[in-house]
Amino acid sequence: MQRLTLSGEPRVFNLLKRAVELSELTDGAFDMTIGPLMAAWGFRETEASMELARRNTGWKGVILDAEEQTVRFDRQGMSLDLGAFGKGWALDSAADILREVGVKRALLHGGTSSVTAIGEWNVAVAGPDGSDHPVSRVTLRDNSLGVSAPHGRTVQDTDGEQAGHVMDPRTGRPASSAALAFVVCGSAADADALSTALLVLGEPGLPILSARFPDARFHVVPR
Repeated sequence: MQRLTLSGEPRVFNLLKRAVELSELTDGAFDMTIGPLMAAWGFRETEASMELARRNTGWKGVILDAEEQTVRFDRQGMSLDLGAFGKGWALDSAADILREVGVKRALLHGGTSSVTAIGEWNVAVAGPDGSDHPVSRVTLRDNSLGVSAPHGRTVQDTDGEQAGHVMDPRTGRPASSAALAFVVCGSAADADALSTALLVLGEPGLPILSARFPDARFHVVPR
């Protein structure tokens, strides 16, 4: 089994622990082990390689040992992709530092999909077509916004067609249940992961995620 020791890196271990928790709470719609799928789609591999990538994807294969501060996989070929979580985690960390030095108002963003606010800020969510016309305006008060959409970076499917880069871990294919999803909650990392999960689940995921994360606000734009 592959094994990584994180002694002296409790923040990294806690990041992975939270990612596993979110994978379970979203029934695997968010899954940080999609590394094999991203690699397979990015290089337009064969259907056989896609099947191998699907077998090597699954958050339940991540084994964390809190006492030893280690992470390992239960099979060879697994890998992590923190693209739907790591950026928000970095924003949370930066915001914590600013608060520690007394900053009372700031808006931090990690590109177009992740925003965290210290104090009150009004932000607009761009439409799924990538235009400047917003689909919503959101007031953030010491919380965060995560946006997920299939537009932007694309991959090619096995037929050579363009497909969105957000993967559905359950099918091994690009997510196609919604045009855009966004989430407002206290943590930028959680907002990133939950917006990805909502994009994968689509509208049927709204009551599920709202019940499990009552302090978050969920919004989805159907296709």
